[in-house]
Amino acid sequence: MLFPFFTWSAEFVQRESGESIQAFAQSALPKDAELVHPVVEVTVQKSSHAVVAIYRDKNQSTNFSGLVLFPEEKSQKYRVTHLAPMKEADGLFDIEVKSVFTAKTKLHSNNGLVILYSYYRLGSGEEGGNAAYFYYLEGDSWKIDEGLSERLVDVKNAKQARAKLK
Repeated sequence: MLFPFFTWSAEFVQRESGESIQAFAQSALPKDAELVHPVVEVTVQKSSHAVVAIYRDKNQSTNFSGLVLFPEEKSQKYRVTHLAPMKEADGLFDIEVKSVFTAKTKLHSNNGLVILYSYYRLGSGEEGGNAAYFYYLEGDSWKIDEGLSERLVDVKNAKQARAKLK
């Protein structure tokens, strides 16, 4: 009996010599996407120059998506990884990304990625709030740590977030 053999090929993008991280990240985004936060370089795992791009598909009404681009050793190539999607139902909240940074916790061996955002439930008339997602890398896949993300409800900045993550 024959069994099919499937391999997943990694996705890579090329960074041009002298290209800014903003222009580079923009070129790696899906066709109908726009950045919703300035691109940042962070230290994640063994990479001190991982590029994080948070974007919204122009056809997507409110939720954000994200890419983390890891440089390959001695190359202008970057490996593309995708953040796990937001849990909120798209279209229910006005979401504005406030800050993107890394944080260390005792629960994960490497720096996690934190996306702080403000939100307002559309049409509710209620006051908005602040929340965050804590992402961690497992293999080549970004996962959301629900417990750590819940700790970050109502935090307004990186200093407060890091204090709550200790």
